[in-house]
Amino acid sequence: MILISNREMLRMKIKNFSVKKCTKMKNEQGFVLITVIMFLAVFMVLGFLLLYQITSTIKISGLSKMEMFRFHGAEGGALSVVSYMAKYKETNPPADVLKTGAYEAVVVPLGDTIRYPVGFTSLWKGVDMKINSVSPPKPADTSEVEMVVFIPITPVGYGNE
Repeated sequence: MILISNREMLRMKIKNFSVKKCTKMKNEQGFVLITVIMFLAVFMVLGFLLLYQITSTIKISGLSKMEMFRFHGAEGGALSVVSYMAKYKETNPPADVLKTGAYEAVVVPLGDTIRYPVGFTSLWKGVDMKINSVSPPKPADTSEVEMVVFIPITPVGYGNE
């Protein structure tokens, strides 16, 4: 029987292990690297797609906000002209009502008429008015609102027909 010392036995185990390990690694050499690079490429593409989606959504929401701001400015201009004319029962509003920093309105009378205004139970003599409001007044990128409204001036039946 051959006696092998512990030291020699350890050397043999290390030698056998490293030989087996090296032959196994030669067969799979670079596999992990290629797999990691593929995963990184996929995640980079997904990251860029997500970044593009987020930035385009932010741009669209900003444009939508500006469009809504302009539209509500134009609509508010038209409604303020209508409320002034209905409150004071006149068809020629002053310049400070027709033009402000937020809108510019143009008023065109369409003709006298007699009808029941909304919310009234009696006939009224009044004027159909076309109101065109633009917001903001100066830049090229604007919103425009046009409405035709009846402005009641005097009630009918008091000799003023």
